[in-house]
Amino acid sequence: MSTTTTIKRVALVAVAALGFGMLSVVPSSATVVANTFTIDSATDSITLGESATAVLSHNFVTTSAQDSVTITAIKTSSNSSTAGTIQFRPTDSSVSSSSTVFPDYTYVKMRAATPGLDTPTAISAAALWVASASSSGYPDSLTVSAASTNTSVNSTFGVNLVAPTAAGTYVVQFYMTVSAAGAAATTSTTVVSWTVTVVAADTTAVGSSTSTMRSGGPTWGAGTSSTADSAVSVSKSSTRTTPDAVIKIVQKNAAGTTQTGGTNSSLKGESMTVVLAGQGYVTFSADGAGTRPATGAGVTTGTMANGQFINVWSNGTAGTATVTTTTTSGLVIGTETITFTGSVTTLTVTKSYNTMTAYGTIVRSGGKTSGEIVEITATDSGGRKVDGLTLTCVSASPSVITGCGTPTAAADGTGEYYLSFSSASNSTSGQSAVVTVRVVDPAVTTSTAYLTTTVTLTLGGTVATETISFDKSSYSPGEGMVITRSAKDSLGNPVFDGAASVALTSNKVLGGTAIASCTYFAGTCSTSTMSAGAVLVQYTTYAPAASGAFTVSGLGGALGGVLLSATATVSDDAATAAASAAGDAAAEATDAANAATDAANAAAEAADAATAAAQDAADAVASLATQVAELMADLKAQIAAQKAAITALTNLVIKIQKKIKA
Repeated sequence: MSTTTTIKRVALVAVAALGFGMLSVVPSSATVVANTFTIDSATDSITLGESATAVLSHNFVTTSAQDSVTITAIKTSSNSSTAGTIQFRPTDSSVSSSSTVFPDYTYVKMRAATPGLDTPTAISAAALWVASASSSGYPDSLTVSAASTNTSVNSTFGVNLVAPTAAGTYVVQFYMTVSAAGAAATTSTTVVSWTVTVVAADTTAVGSSTSTMRSGGPTWGAGTSSTADSAVSVSKSSTRTTPDAVIKIVQKNAAGTTQTGGTNSSLKGESMTVVLAGQGYVTFSADGAGTRPATGAGVTTGTMANGQFINVWSNGTAGTATVTTTTTSGLVIGTETITFTGSVTTLTVTKSYNTMTAYGTIVRSGGKTSGEIVEITATDSGGRKVDGLTLTCVSASPSVITGCGTPTAAADGTGEYYLSFSSASNSTSGQSAVVTVRVVDPAVTTSTAYLTTTVTLTLGGTVATETISFDKSSYSPGEGMVITRSAKDSLGNPVFDGAASVALTSNKVLGGTAIASCTYFAGTCSTSTMSAGAVLVQYTTYAPAASGAFTVSGLGGALGGVLLSATATVSDDAATAAASAAGDAAAEATDAANAATDAANAAAEAADAATAAAQDAADAVASLATQVAELMADLKAQIAAQKAAITALTNLVIKIQKKIKA
């Protein structure tokens, strides 16, 4: 062993001895050892109406069984009156000396505005958690201890800032007082601060907010709470105790959060102005079960809180009520219209299922009852639809049609009534009868009079023969098809409305939906989607992708034992394309030949024009040459004449000179 190593070991023994000596004596000024206190996040942000949560971790080591640390929570910001409530409690704990022993917690419950007045109560972490959630409330401080020495005491605390009542920044501080060996407590310099920023909730309604109107009822949820509006038509004389109509407003903010109203500030939403224009008045209630107010108690303009319902009531005058709801920020959430009807003045057959304008409805013969195949609409003098009537029927030919069943009124109060009819037991296909539909005329008070309308009904039997037809003989691959089935009874008349057709299959794969059995009206049915005689979707079945003939077939006719079929063709795209290409090529060749002929003709015409132009030029040259020759000859003559004159003049001058000399 080296001298250096020996010296180091001696030094370590000396230090250890000094340490044990120090542990054996606890001076009055000593404090707990390794006292640490931290928070998982010093800052948090929440929306008004929410609660903030933080986790505190605390550790210390006891040197005496009487060591303790008291942790106190306090709201220190100046706006603490709106900060909400502090909830402070241990959520986990342990000691180093045992896995089954836990720290002791002594707490003092806050009472009113003065903390620390109750007698400290020792309790375990688990029991304190239960007590904190009970009516005893949450403590504002906790004292942590462990009845052992040289023990690490570990605690985790959950802290909530619950439901601040105003937006702002709030500061909560946690400080410690330490008692060593039961001595008087001293304040630790370690302070943990927790800053919570509370932002105002978005309670402004946006365009996704909805307004829904339903017929009045005992409650909104009584089978009428769908999101689609009802068409509400109510008698002007309504005296019902529940609303004639109920309007439900659902506000949503920009994030899509439904604002439910009430006291929760983050979901409160906006108050609304409700204006009724026209007849009637409104009241507001917490649900859709408002009670009819005394005369004059309703309003046509009012303000309501989000979460309330709008109840609409008649005021005894026929007309319409238009109810507009607008938030304080100016968003028009909805405009709903309610009709208050007067007394019925007119009955009209508005449609039957087999056609939209004619009323040749076919009832099964032989004592059978049809479905509700005719619709009657009742209106008042203003054309408003009247609900709540009792309609009856009288047949002009009871041996054909005995009458109608009890009419079914439309569920949404639109003044529409659906009628079924019964044939006489001995009636036969092909017979017809005029049936009068009537209602007591309220305008006549001295006797019983009726408002009436009529419908002509015919009789048909069961299916005897059926046929299948296509709307075209040839289709392109995948082209939409309409396949029609027709049926007649044993007397050759169209079968009764409501009879079932044959279902069809194909020897090639068809596109779209299967050709299932359909319902005959006016003796036909097709693969198109129909509603009350109107075509909603023309094509639901499509031709095969493969070219060539294909066949649809099924067992139908009398007793469903006759094989029915029809055949159509899908054109060959390749052959068609080749023929089309050949035709296009021939057409192009013809066009080219025509163009060449046109060019040759144009060249010949150009040559003729050039020849004519050359001849014209030659003629012009010849004419010009003649003119020039004539001019030259004339000029020569003039020159000769001039020469002769000059010669004569010269001779004369000579003569004169000779005479003068003489």
